[in-house]
Amino acid sequence: MKVDELIANLEKNGLEIYRKNNKEQTALYYFDDIIGNKFLEIHYSKDNEVTIVKFHRDTLLPTSLEGIDENSGDDDNSITRQVRSEDCNSEDIIMIAIASYNEVKRKYKLKHKK
Repeated sequence: MKVDELIANLEKNGLEIYRKNNKEQTALYYFDDIIGNKFLEIHYSKDNEVTIVKFHRDTLLPTSLEGIDENSGDDDNSITRQVRSEDCNSEDIIMIAIASYNEVKRKYKLKHKK
């Protein structure tokens, strides 16, 4: 799956995404690129194929996907879990991304609830 394909699929599912690119990865945020709002970090090959997807540590994965994730080795706030594209299919990656988005959105709303 290509990076743009993944992002288009997420937007089709109604996710409000703020995208931030650099040479090594594409980061996706809920609402804006505020610390704590990143829900996905997409790593890719030279031909823009998704290789690794890093996501929020509190994301609840469906039971069918339990055990395919691993610690990302990062200390990047809360993006500390990852899956490799060779360990799952495109639908799994989309499902993980949506679950991570929903978790970050929930935390954002709790944080800004007054």
